[in-house]
Amino acid sequence: MTGLPRGWREIAIDELADEVTGSIAPNPAELYELYSVPSYANGRPEHISGQEIGSSKRPVRPDDVLLCRINPRINRVWYVGATGSHPQLASTEFIPLRLPAGNSVTARYLMWYLRSPKFREWIKLNTEGATGSHTRAKTPAIMRQKIPLAPRGEQERIVTAIEEAITMLDGGEAALESARLSLGRLWRNCVRMAVAGRLAPAHNSPWPERRLGDIAEVGSGATPSRSNPAYWDGGAIPWVTTTLINAGRITRTVEYITDRAVRETSVKLWPPGTILVAMYGEGRTRGRCAELAIHATCNQACAAIRLRPPYSYLGPLLRLYFDATYARNRLLGIGGVQPNLSLGLVKSIVVPTPSPEDAGAAVAVFRQWADAMDAVTATVDSMQTRCEGLRSAILSWAFSGRLVSQDVSEEPVTVLLSRMSRARAGSMRAVPDHVEQPASHPIARKVTA
Repeated sequence: MTGLPRGWREIAIDELADEVTGSIAPNPAELYELYSVPSYANGRPEHISGQEIGSSKRPVRPDDVLLCRINPRINRVWYVGATGSHPQLASTEFIPLRLPAGNSVTARYLMWYLRSPKFREWIKLNTEGATGSHTRAKTPAIMRQKIPLAPRGEQERIVTAIEEAITMLDGGEAALESARLSLGRLWRNCVRMAVAGRLAPAHNSPWPERRLGDIAEVGSGATPSRSNPAYWDGGAIPWVTTTLINAGRITRTVEYITDRAVRETSVKLWPPGTILVAMYGEGRTRGRCAELAIHATCNQACAAIRLRPPYSYLGPLLRLYFDATYARNRLLGIGGVQPNLSLGLVKSIVVPTPSPEDAGAAVAVFRQWADAMDAVTATVDSMQTRCEGLRSAILSWAFSGRLVSQDVSEEPVTVLLSRMSRARAGSMRAVPDHVEQPASHPIARKVTA
């Protein structure tokens, strides 16, 4: 690291803080403040009984900095706040870093640096273990990693400036999330009003209704035998599975089958404009619909709906209807743990069949609303991206000496380090692997880390 501001020093983390390496077994009858990996997303520790915790945890205290080792692609760094009436513990997936008492400003400075883009990029490259969510940061490498340390007075100004800016960004992002929720509610209301004939003036009200099986051909597909390469190798006919239905409009597929598969199996080639409904699928897929924009076949998990000529104009409105009745249609499912729809149930669904004029007007007005909502959503997305960029920029500026003013008359970093070194020398370098709690402590049990 070069080009440090005047008065700054580059030091290793282990010159600044000790790693807390001990662990303790929670008392089943005691209530604890637990800094866990799952609770990080909520921004506050859990209050949980020792019986629910079960396994050994790290003992932590106010001003400790907790760096998450597991899956370091996710930025999880915690500052342990002032305790209430409960002992504080942390998951063993966190590396607790402890500075000498009385250095809360430097501890918060360290916490923010560990969240900064520069450190996050470095830690992603210093992992061990399997890929993805099972990777873990290398603790020895972390403790040796050098950080830019500002004089004590400047640290305080940096921390204050960061936290003021981040608080404003948090407020802005909360407002953006509220806007997203409002847009979602508006979208759902518009869909419901469109298919009920209340979004645009209707010539005939109420709209007549028909069973889907009476106005459309409703069929399905199949999965050609995987053991027969003649059905798959070199195939050029699109084959749709339910995983593609969430796209809303299908313009391409992942897998393709051959002409022979169409001739010799029960798959059927459906034309563009066909509506596919997921009869079963994982998670929220079941009950979703999409429109084919290409000629394609599908598997047996899809219901294919091809409106007959007198009703072909209802295609756009029918898609909206399935969106509006998604939750209700899922309840039609039959079966065990994961209820499924069937072709019979799909055929029995009663749908609105307004005149071409009323259907066209409802869809046209809905599309106007949809275009406006899409524009607002794009603005919200853009502002969210800007917030994320500002968050990174603030931390980058802070630890390169560009966020706050500098004062050459302030106490040098060397004085701060000397004072902290003496304080650390007067205590243990780290909590030992075996921790015996005093009898007065709510936990009086020795365990191995």
